[in-house]
Amino acid sequence: MHYGRLVLWLVVRPIDSIVKLIMMKKENCQITKNSEIEAKFPCQDLDLLLSKIEAAGGEWVLNNSYERNILFDHADESLRRDGSTLRLRQEGMTCLLTWKHAQKKENGISYREEIETGITDFDQMQLVLERLGFQPSFIYEKYRTEFRLGACEIMLDRTPIGCFVEVEGTDEAAIRRIAEQFNLDWEHRSSKSYQQLFREWSAENAGNARDMLFESFQPLC
Repeated sequence: MHYGRLVLWLVVRPIDSIVKLIMMKKENCQITKNSEIEAKFPCQDLDLLLSKIEAAGGEWVLNNSYERNILFDHADESLRRDGSTLRLRQEGMTCLLTWKHAQKKENGISYREEIETGITDFDQMQLVLERLGFQPSFIYEKYRTEFRLGACEIMLDRTPIGCFVEVEGTDEAAIRRIAEQFNLDWEHRSSKSYQQLFREWSAENAGNARDMLFESFQPLC
């Protein structure tokens, strides 16, 4: 067996088992500690918000860090239709493989199960996923600045379709406190993913383009 194929075979066998495990529906999954509770807010002035968070004692985590994200799915988009997401992310020298499954959306808040692990090689992991039968379904870019404040994480995102703030907390009340503290418009909060937001925006502005890339669209913020 060719050496490269042998390595891929050795890598794929355990990963195939892992992917099958994490693709299980929520009702069959025993992992409960990995959760994500968050909401998105549109924002017209990220710089002003950044200064307010910093003045409030927010702890810097990321500073305008470029991200490239690829969502993978089957040809029939069965993962998306099931409320699941399989994402490969590159952020500087950091690469992450993430699986999410929607638990519920309530009052504009998204509740998801999230399983995430670091990997060492973005391109090789993409190749593994494609060998397992997945294909890229959505590619999106953004620049992210992130803070920790109390029990919450606040992410400031510059994307090709506008600026957004993601607030992740322990519950809806914690997210609402952050929204009120920094004058985020609670009435315009959203539980939608960037894929959902882009599809809606693209249908109106870009002829149903598939990917959210800076080279394709002039940044709106």
